[in-house]
Formats: sequence, C-alpha cells, structure tokens
Amino acid sequence: MPRPEQDRAVKRFNISENRCGVYVYGEPRTAIHISLDGHQIGGLLGEQWFIFERLYRGAHELLVSGPDVKGYTPVEFSCKAGSAVFFQITAERPGRFVGPFKIEVTQRDSAEGREDIHKRDLMLGADT
Repeated sequence: MPRPEQDRAVKRFNISENRCGVYVYGEPRTAIHISLDGHQIGGLLGEQWFIFERLYRGAHELLVSGPDVKGYTPVEFSCKAGSAVFFQITAERPGRFVGPFKIEVTQRDSAEGREDIHKRDLMLGADT
C-alpha cells in the first residue's frame, strides 16, 4: 500500500507547472486493465481505490480493456500543465449474468472529480 502521506499529497491536487495530473477511479465489476499512452497503469479498480499518474502536458490516450470487456474505443484527451483531469470508469453487462461487460469512461469536472477522489484511497503502484 502507498504510505498515508502519499495518499494525502495527491489529494491536495497541487500539480507541478510542467506536468498534469490524471486521476482514474470507478466501480467496474470485472477485471480490467487501464493504460495511458500504451503503458498499463493499473486495473481491478474498486469503489474504494483510485489511480494517479503525472503526465506531460499535451494529447494523451486512456484505454480500458479486459478479458470480459466488449470492444472499447480509447478516450483521447488533452491536459494542461498544472491542471488535473478526472476519469470515472463504469461497467455494465447487457444481461444479468451473461455477455461481455460494456465499459464507459466519463471525464468528470474538477469539483466532482475532487469530491470522488477524497472518498477513495490511492492504489498501490500509482505514480506519486
């Protein structure tokens, strides 16, 4: 587990002027892989976890995949230096117990994203 001070530090949302911060959280009900710009950053998010990554400003791509996930189109986004971007992941099955999960990634506004992040703990392996 990350140290409590690491968790508190990324929840202050103080991003350095030459980087941007990306927060990914959600409640998918299946095994998932989360990648930023082609590099896996985590997976298996639960409602109690979030992932934080620092990126350079500019264009980026977030991809969610998994063994039981229906085809998914990557989300392209741009981030500005010194700012934070928030993404919420949800998953639903078309049937009660059968069929692949449909993944939805939604970019949240800063106020909603910050509130949601404060309810969760930093996930192991996140870039702090």
